Amino acid sequence: MGKKAQAMSDFLITYGWAILVVLVVVGALAGLSQLGIIRSDTSFPEACTMRVGLACIDHVIRPDKASLTLVNGIGKDINIINISIGGNCSESFNKNFDRGETITFELFGCNNGKRLNRFEEGVTIYYKDKGRWIVKKTEGTIVAQVS
Repeated sequence: MGKKAQAMSDFLITYGWAILVVLVVVGALAGLSQLGIIRSDTSFPEACTMRVGLACIDHVIRPDKASLTLVNGIGKDINIINISIGGNCSESFNKNFDRGETITFELFGCNNGKRLNRFEEGVTIYYKDKGRWIVKKTEGTIVAQVS
C-alpha cells in the first residue's frame, strides 16, 4: 500500500470511530427521550416579573393553587385587593402591605394545568394606597413549571 493510501486509511479509521461515537450518543439520547427518561419540554427558564413597584421574588404554581412572594417597593404602604393569574386563578384580599415588607399570597381553586407542564400567564394585581379609595393596577408575567 502506498503512503497516500495509508494516510487515507488512517484518516478514515480515526474519524470513522469519532463519527460512530457521536452517532451512538445521539441515538442513546433520542432513545432515552422516547422512553420519557429525559424530558426536553421541561428545560426552560422560570421567571416572575412585575412592573416597577412590586417585586415578585418567588412563585410556586401547582395544578390547583398558586403562591406569589412579593416585596412592596412602591415606597408607601398599600392594601392588596385582588390578585389574578391568567383567567383561571383569582383571589380577593384585604391585606395591608407595608413599604419594604415581603408577603406570600396564596391563590386557591386554580386550574393551572397538569404537573410538569409549562405555565405562562399574566398576573394582575389590584391595590390601593393605604387610607385612599382609588384602586390601582399593576401587571406582570409568570413563566413556570407546574409542580
